[in-house]
Amino acid sequence: MTTRAPTVRSRGARRGFTLLEALVAGAIFFLTVVGVSLLAVQGANNASKGMRYTQAARVATQEMERWSMRGWSGLGWEFDGGIPSPKVIPPYNVTELQDGGGPRYQVAITLYDTSGVPAGPLPDGFPSPNLGASMAGAPVWVPSYWIDVQVTAFIPNSTTGVSVREGTYVSPN
Repeated sequence: MTTRAPTVRSRGARRGFTLLEALVAGAIFFLTVVGVSLLAVQGANNASKGMRYTQAARVATQEMERWSMRGWSGLGWEFDGGIPSPKVIPPYNVTELQDGGGPRYQVAITLYDTSGVPAGPLPDGFPSPNLGASMAGAPVWVPSYWIDVQVTAFIPNSTTGVSVREGTYVSPN
C-alpha cells in the first residue's frame, strides 16, 4: 500500500471570501439600498406635489366657472360706483371638508374690465381679448371682462403651498 503525501493547494484554488471582500460587498449593497430608498422617497414627494397641483387646478377651474357664471352683466356689478379696473377680490379660503378640515385652498380673484377696442396684452402678460374687428377701417368696441384666478393649495399643518393660475374672458351673449 502506498500512501500519498498531502498536496498543498495553490493560491488560485482557495475557496470562500476574505473578510475584506465581504466588507466591501456589504458596503456596496448598503449604498445601493440607501440610493434606491432615497429615490423612492423623492418619487413619493413628487407624486404628492403633483397631486396638490392637480387639486389646485380643479379648485381654480371651479372658482373660475363660478365667477364666469355671473355673466357679463353680473360681473359689471363689481365695477359699479366707478371702481377702476382691475378689481381685486379679497382672498378667501376653500376647504374640502364641511367642517373646514382637510386640504385648504386660498383663492385670489382679480377682475379686469377689458372692454374696448382690441389692444395689447393685459398686465401680467395675459392676452387681449382681440374680439373686435374693423368695420370700414374703424376698430369695433367689444365689451368683455377677464377673470384671473390664482389658487394656492396647502396640505394640513403646512405653510408652503403650490399655486395654479387660470383665467377666462366673459362677454355678453
